[in-house]
Amino acid sequence: EYYSEIARQFFMLAKELKRKIIFFCVPADTIVSGDARQIAELDVGDRVLSGDGDDTEILKTFTRDYEGELIRIYPTGLLAVEITPNHPVLISKRSGSWRSGSKRCWRRGAKLSTPFWVPASEIQVGDYLLVPRRKDNKSFTFTFRRYRKTKEVILTPDLAKLFGLYVAEGHTQTIVRGAIVRGVNIVWSFGDHERPLVQWVHDAIERLFGTKACIVDSPSMKKEHSLRVVTSPKDLAHFLDEAFGKGAKNKRIPEFIYQAPTEIARAFVEGVYLGDGHLYTTNSSNGARFLKIATASKQLAYGLFELLCKIGLPCTITRDDFGYRIWISELAWNGSLTQGGKLPPNKIQISDSHVYLPVRKVERVDRKVKLYNLETSASNYCIPFIVHNCWENLYGRYNMLERTMIAKTDFVICGSRE
Repeated sequence: EYYSEIARQFFMLAKELKRKIIFFCVPADTIVSGDARQIAELDVGDRVLSGDGDDTEILKTFTRDYEGELIRIYPTGLLAVEITPNHPVLISKRSGSWRSGSKRCWRRGAKLSTPFWVPASEIQVGDYLLVPRRKDNKSFTFTFRRYRKTKEVILTPDLAKLFGLYVAEGHTQTIVRGAIVRGVNIVWSFGDHERPLVQWVHDAIERLFGTKACIVDSPSMKKEHSLRVVTSPKDLAHFLDEAFGKGAKNKRIPEFIYQAPTEIARAFVEGVYLGDGHLYTTNSSNGARFLKIATASKQLAYGLFELLCKIGLPCTITRDDFGYRIWISELAWNGSLTQGGKLPPNKIQISDSHVYLPVRKVERVDRKVKLYNLETSASNYCIPFIVHNCWENLYGRYNMLERTMIAKTDFVICGSRE
């Protein structure tokens, strides 16, 4: 009877630990880095981005109904992320601060601390969240079927730029006559003021894919002040739909773009900008200018954020009634702000392996929601900042830092406030 009572107490304790410790969770619409899908869409065997910039495999998925407090974190550059209070998050703190009136300033040469784990409930304004910079893959090729044969294509900057323009301005169009499908067209649509870009796309299609393309400039399109570039290889159309998504709200970035070298990733972003972006000048006294990219796809917006982190460019995601906006500093894009440059100390910081996002706001909210979590082979994943698996003893006192594979020397020397 004594041992029966001990067993009962142990069982109740295990249930309590499972409730309080094992299931650290986030809502269904939380974006997980890797291919920027929502966590509810992921399954065992899928691959996501780990804290060291490599892919990691999902071993288990977890769900549960939850009613209670969530921590809503507003990182600089990202939309708010909600997370349970005990979910472990990797953060860094800045040393060497001093106060000047009501504002916090930073000493010259102030450093970011060695990253360590804290529960989300302990995150404060001014803490830094870590986003890994994805590593390059040694293979820069991809394959698709052409004429019933698998064709391997070397990914070049021009091809990446063409794909970026397709993501921004392209779609596939099935040709139906009567009830019979006669073929498929691949279409890039532009304004008639973009004729040099139209000609570039036309020439690139014929040069890179060895297929015919035509520029459509019909009377009806002239009334709409638009131009189209059209080609029609069925296998290529199928590849584009599979790799980049079909429909404006479903556009995405494929794995071979994420893993490509920096110059190819940059060419892809340039293509997206040329199609769906423009240069925006603020009304501030310094007239700061930003490359602004618009998209209806949440997956594409977060994919571009991940890709820009890989390149080492600070950017910001915002949302409005029309979709998502990605903002990139013109100075950063043109190389005036290089790694370790004079970014303001209260802004995003960059090292060789990570991007550091300062927390600008933290809220506590009550929610009744279904929550999700993952167990990965790397013991962590990114949302897009690094969080830990749900199943191990955590936080700094358990010395789990080595599991993130972040070197203790990986810190940022920050510039002085200008």
